[in-house]
Amino acid sequence: MPDSHDSRSEHERQLDAIINQYYEAVEQGDPPNQDAFIAEHPEFAAELREFFSDARLLEGAALHEATDSATYISRNAIGVEYKGRYRLDRILGEGAFGRVYLGYDEVIKRQVAIKVPSKERFKKPEDAEAYLTEARIVASLDHSHIVPVFDVGRTEDGSIYVVSQFIEGITLADRIKAGSLEERDAAQLLATVARALQHAHDRRLIHRDVKPANILLQTQTGKVYVTDFGLAIREHDYLQQNIIAGTAAYMSPEQARGEGHRLDGRSDIFSMGIILYEILTGKKPFRGSSPMETLHEVISKELKRPREIRESIPVALERICLKALSKLTSDRYAKAAEFADDLEHWLQPTTAGNKKQVVAQVVPKGLRSFDAGDADFFLDLLPGPRNRDGLPEGIAFWKQRIEQSDPEQTFNVGLIYGPSGCGKSSLVKAGLLPHLSQDVVAIYVEATADDTEARILRGLRKMLPNVPESRGLADTLATLRRSQGRKVVIIIDQFEQWLHAHGAKAESELVRALRQCDGGRVQAIVMVRDDFSVAVSRFMRALDTRIVEGQNYALVDLFDIRHAVRVLTKFGQAFGKLPSNASDLSKNERAFVDEVVTGLALDSKVVPVRLSLFAEMVKSKPWTRATLQQVGDMAGVGVNFLDETFSSRQGNPDHRLHAVAARSVLRALLPELDTDIKGHMRSQADLLKASGYADRADDFAKLLRILDSELRLITPTDAEGETLGERQGVSPPSHSTGISGKSPRRSPPVTRFFQLTHDYLIPSLRDWLTRKQRETRRGRAELKLQERAAEWIAKPNNRHFPSLAEWIHIRAFTESRNWTDAQRIMMPKAARFHQAQWGARLSLTLVMGIVISLWMYNRQLTVMRERVRTAVDAAQNVRGTAVPFTIRDLHEKYPADLCIRELTSRFAAENDAARKLGLAFAIASFGTVDADFLVSQVDHVTLDDTTNLYEALAADRDAAVIALKTAAAASSREENWRRKARLATLLLYLGDQNTAADMSQFENRPDPVQRTMFIDEFPNWRINVNPVAAAIKSSGDSGLRSAICLAGGQIPATQVTAEEKQAWQTLASEWYLSHSDTSTHSAAAWLLRMWQVELPKTPTGPESQPEKKWFVNTVGMTMLEIPSGWFHQLAESNAENLNRDMTIAHSYWISDRETSDGQFLQFLEDPGCPTQEKPDYLQGAYARNSPTPDRPAQGVSWYEAIMYCNWLSQKERLVPCYERADEKNGSGGIQYDKWRLVPNSTGYRLPAEVEWEYACRAGTTTAFASGNSFELLSRYGQFNADSHLPVVCGTKLPNAWGLYDVHGNVYEWCEDRLYIGHAHRVLRGGSFYALGHLVRSGHRFNNVPESRNNDFGFRVARSMPLDRDSGLEPLPLRGGTVSLLPANRKSALTNVMHSPSGEYVFFCGKDNLCTLFNLRTKLEERAFHGHSMPVYTLTVSPDGETVVTGSEDRTLRFWDVKTGLQKSVHPAGGVFSCVRFSADGEFVFATNWDKMVRIWKRPFDQRPAEFPLDVSTLDIALLPDGKRFVVGLFSGEVLLCDIESRKVQERFTGHAERVHSVAVVNAGQQILSASYDHTLKLWNVGKTEPEHTFRGHTGVVNEVRVLPDGKRFVSCSVDGTIRLWDLHSGKELTRGTSGRDIRGLSVAPDGKSCVTAGMDGTLRQWELPDLISPDLP
Repeated sequence: MPDSHDSRSEHERQLDAIINQYYEAVEQGDPPNQDAFIAEHPEFAAELREFFSDARLLEGAALHEATDSATYISRNAIGVEYKGRYRLDRILGEGAFGRVYLGYDEVIKRQVAIKVPSKERFKKPEDAEAYLTEARIVASLDHSHIVPVFDVGRTEDGSIYVVSQFIEGITLADRIKAGSLEERDAAQLLATVARALQHAHDRRLIHRDVKPANILLQTQTGKVYVTDFGLAIREHDYLQQNIIAGTAAYMSPEQARGEGHRLDGRSDIFSMGIILYEILTGKKPFRGSSPMETLHEVISKELKRPREIRESIPVALERICLKALSKLTSDRYAKAAEFADDLEHWLQPTTAGNKKQVVAQVVPKGLRSFDAGDADFFLDLLPGPRNRDGLPEGIAFWKQRIEQSDPEQTFNVGLIYGPSGCGKSSLVKAGLLPHLSQDVVAIYVEATADDTEARILRGLRKMLPNVPESRGLADTLATLRRSQGRKVVIIIDQFEQWLHAHGAKAESELVRALRQCDGGRVQAIVMVRDDFSVAVSRFMRALDTRIVEGQNYALVDLFDIRHAVRVLTKFGQAFGKLPSNASDLSKNERAFVDEVVTGLALDSKVVPVRLSLFAEMVKSKPWTRATLQQVGDMAGVGVNFLDETFSSRQGNPDHRLHAVAARSVLRALLPELDTDIKGHMRSQADLLKASGYADRADDFAKLLRILDSELRLITPTDAEGETLGERQGVSPPSHSTGISGKSPRRSPPVTRFFQLTHDYLIPSLRDWLTRKQRETRRGRAELKLQERAAEWIAKPNNRHFPSLAEWIHIRAFTESRNWTDAQRIMMPKAARFHQAQWGARLSLTLVMGIVISLWMYNRQLTVMRERVRTAVDAAQNVRGTAVPFTIRDLHEKYPADLCIRELTSRFAAENDAARKLGLAFAIASFGTVDADFLVSQVDHVTLDDTTNLYEALAADRDAAVIALKTAAAASSREENWRRKARLATLLLYLGDQNTAADMSQFENRPDPVQRTMFIDEFPNWRINVNPVAAAIKSSGDSGLRSAICLAGGQIPATQVTAEEKQAWQTLASEWYLSHSDTSTHSAAAWLLRMWQVELPKTPTGPESQPEKKWFVNTVGMTMLEIPSGWFHQLAESNAENLNRDMTIAHSYWISDRETSDGQFLQFLEDPGCPTQEKPDYLQGAYARNSPTPDRPAQGVSWYEAIMYCNWLSQKERLVPCYERADEKNGSGGIQYDKWRLVPNSTGYRLPAEVEWEYACRAGTTTAFASGNSFELLSRYGQFNADSHLPVVCGTKLPNAWGLYDVHGNVYEWCEDRLYIGHAHRVLRGGSFYALGHLVRSGHRFNNVPESRNNDFGFRVARSMPLDRDSGLEPLPLRGGTVSLLPANRKSALTNVMHSPSGEYVFFCGKDNLCTLFNLRTKLEERAFHGHSMPVYTLTVSPDGETVVTGSEDRTLRFWDVKTGLQKSVHPAGGVFSCVRFSADGEFVFATNWDKMVRIWKRPFDQRPAEFPLDVSTLDIALLPDGKRFVVGLFSGEVLLCDIESRKVQERFTGHAERVHSVAVVNAGQQILSASYDHTLKLWNVGKTEPEHTFRGHTGVVNEVRVLPDGKRFVSCSVDGTIRLWDLHSGKELTRGTSGRDIRGLSVAPDGKSCVTAGMDGTLRQWELPDLISPDLP
């Protein structure tokens, strides 16, 4: 039963169902033949033909119906033979690329398919020839599974045809639809298709439209054929200019982006992956609700794995499918043949069963690398595609080359290279080594500075007992190379240790040894950090081995953000902090993971070890955003981890208990100060001694367990080197016994050794230990000893000894037994040096006694100073909210003079600006403010320290303001707007508004970047906003008021104190109600909504508050007044590009946001609105896209939008703006009422396109109303939304004039057609589906007005009544009225002319343009660009389709009015002064200063006829007989000329100066002339004296035009007046004044008005009164 609310007829419902059936077939990639489709539904034939002629199918990504029958061999040719050979029997299909016929080859006697491409494809003759050449290349494809091409050629009428084999059968699309395709059948079928495509790819042909509809299955044999290589032909034509070709649902990402230059065979592989996915899951992977959404999904959607949809899918098939569907081309199969190989491998009996693979649970290991024990899950942590064995490409690359025994096919020495922390060790130990063949003996060692060679040798002897012990490493490898047996591969990890010590010495033992590697029997791989690239390059050169990527070298890269999220999620699941199924993560948990990864990322890459470290740090805490606030800055995650572990009160008590011993052990393992590579190994005994637990074995064992097993900061290592078996607990293969066949021997147990787990620890560990040491006197003494010893060792001079005081301090607080060898040497020498300095009589002991006595004497003072130092340490090192407490301690507990002395000396000595900052805060609290230093730190201060910085600056406000303003001026010069915004914020808090006001301005500032940056930065630097509220409460600056509201609204309501909220609620409410400007009103409203404050009530209607520039209407819309003005329109679309100055001649109202779903429902549900005034069908907003009534109305057509406007007008008792015309749009059953605008109505309407863009730009010239950058655009618009949802109307920030959602959310209908005569209507603003570049202020979109795309909506506008429009200045003509329209042009206007309908005028001027102006809408609609100098004259053809312009550039140009495109250009020797069409439009006459009248005949593309004169001419008028014309001359004469005889028939002499304008009256019997002598004269043909002279103008008379009644004429003058005259009485009837030189004049076809163009840049429309003859003075 039909829906009771559906008012459509049964006929219309059936038609909708039929059209939906067609769309479904198109979406499946199998569009029906349109003629056949119409024939199947004869009762809907008319409607379907209309549909096919108008529909825009798949926006360029699917088939289109051709409209030009001449493009193809005619349909009437069915049954006719072509080329004496082929008979056309019937049409098989047709589309944008051409038509396909079933034909018959009369010579060979067989059926064939004949394809005839569209002629529109060939813009030039050589394009067609190139097509034929490439068609012959396709014909050369000789593969049993590609439909063969038999013939190519031309018909008599020039049409190209391609003849191919006719396959009787079905398409793969039919087979998939029937659901009868098994997995094995699908694999075999696609493998066959891949082989066929590989054949084409080898010949450099890409299919580019691989889809089920282009794969044929022969009925009788089931044989598979690939067909339709039509997109491959002339591919470089269709790959230019981002043209998208193919079928949206089966495109590759590079196709969807229009990147034709990047297409290769891998694009076809992606399409095959889509087909495989569809067969396996029963669903297409990309299936947006519109083609645009589908393309967006192809580019950016993360695929759901097939097994998540259907678990029974074999793992191997899923892997093959996902590899083919990799977004990056480099991650896909390199060739279609490889795709086929994998499918065929799966089909083999040994693999066809495809046992279910179970991936083991991930076990995080902190900083320790993964090893063989983790192999069962480790591969799942690696990025990139897998091969048929499930190995990532990075593992498979090395495995293949290591297992290769032919030296020609592999390498001798390889290089694994990557940044620290990227996982090189884990890749080898857990990924590569466990998967090597047992025919390979792997020796894995970690390099050291001094015994790497010995380690390798010991490893070889352990695994290969037959290796002689007497030989060195080089000899041993040479022996292995010459022997028979298993291949040996030596893997040297941490190779930077060796390089750091040795460089690349050619004579070194290791270099000599590795030169013995041949790749076949002995092979080596070194693993090195990327910061040793130069050193390792020299080392490889010393080995005479080239580094070749893809041969012996591979980079281990960092994780991209997407993969890092996946790995961190797995860690969270392993720790039990996240759900086991990633799809079950809550919004908070997902935000936690995303923010962690983003915080850890640098340049969109994440160091894997940082993920592990962070996971370890928070493994015992909830994985929520609240935890992130506790953890702090991601950049210092290493130090944070150590602090959290050993110092936090919330940490493990055992960790805190052993913190001192742990620091000692870790310090012992650190390398030298000048390196960040892992330090020396230390024996367990060495660490026991360093820990201080020599007599506490149990505590030491617990300490090792904490550092090793729990925290994984240290790791056991083998002093003799490591092998695969020894290190990872894997015994050597039992079936092989090495070279001699004997079992490998085992070494006796050795002492345990330890080293740091990872290089990545070194900087963090050193930083952390240094901080901790500085907290104690002993620590500071140890640091001083290290510093002096390092300096003395580098240069053993006396001046590098510790000073006497330092020596005493070191000796008093350190133990000599803990000194290093160098320190043990230096300290006694320093003692002897100081002893000598004091003289022989004074021993060192005496000196010490005296010093100690003095120290005891001053003990109390020293203790106080030490305490002050400790307090200053705290002040120097703490940040954020802790700073006030440390400063309070300094003031309350210690003498001010000691504090100031210590602070200032420490500040002067400190070179690290970050460490000076805390000192500067503390010094300022004592009244000494280093304003310049504090201001210099604005770029570096963290957000937690903003209050501290402000408090420090406030201690000396005057100095701070000077420093801040100086820095702000410098920031302006450098265009560092973010820094200036921070400075402006601080100044604002200090009571100086000027810089903030300057940044907030939007008037006369085309680039809003400063305002945008201030709005973004202010909330980050929030202190207490109440003083700001008080300071700017009475501000008269709307820019500052609105910017502060928008900035404040970004502060989450939960972070605002009750006091702040109350103060700002009061202020914003007052601004919302009282201020008239739209900017303040919208911004205040946004602030209140963001802080969840109900908006104050306001009266409705503009009459209630006439002084306001806004009002609220009866349905709750806020309407904003947009002032008149001009802007430069730089808009583009597929139809035309617009680059022109546009004038908005009148103020108007426009809604501040898009019409909401709830507001639209009021219209639909209004019982008072007649049914005929409502839509007869409405798709309405999609529930999934617009779940709440405050989101924008969606799925609304242009017709439904204007119905809503009429309803709203009637609701408010306004005259509706739209009325139904007597005509219909469409034909047959699909018909729409044609609507027209009601003149002078002030009801609601859709905005004109230029009104929309003018309001959107809000005075800007940038790409967006917020600036040119995408960085902050998401704050202002909803676009490219992953949710595929619009936001609530008005949620995003408004532009400077108060308009919300002008970028994205939903496309907004405009009043305009795409161009004059075009059926499509314009949409602006982009939508939530659109990519960023599609939401620009200037981006244009269009569609048929009945379209209901689910991202189409609208906002409403209203024209301004004359008494409200500040842009109108009505001035009365004497005896009549005038409507004056100021255009505020930037340049003078020189001429104007009405269109034949009178609806438009064309005007030109000194801006080098001709412009089309709509008198009804008062808007400019098109500019004609091409002249390089001012344009002085123009004329319009009688049919209104052509405009001709003449310019000072000495050219005459013909233009197409509909498109704005230039038809032809004609140069001349002088300036064209006048141009006129003949009455029948067949001729164009042009006068020129070169004394020549030129006459062009239609089609105006040939050389003109010429009529020479003696004097230059200024104007021309044609007589009705079409045989004569009149010209006005520079000499003051008027000539009547005969065209045929080329002779002057009469001369009229009487003007004192040049004649500027002429007109013909009384059927050519009389002539009017206007002159520079300020007069006009009426001449009778056949008489030489004037009948009458018209006087009154006080300046040059520029134009004269006769009204249609023939009784009156109008003139205009340099004196700024326009005058209406009675022709026969010679009297002036009335006049009007414009104030300046009027150069152009045109009378409307109905004679009721005229339009003038002035040198003041204005266009004015005047009403002409009825004929009167008053006596004027």
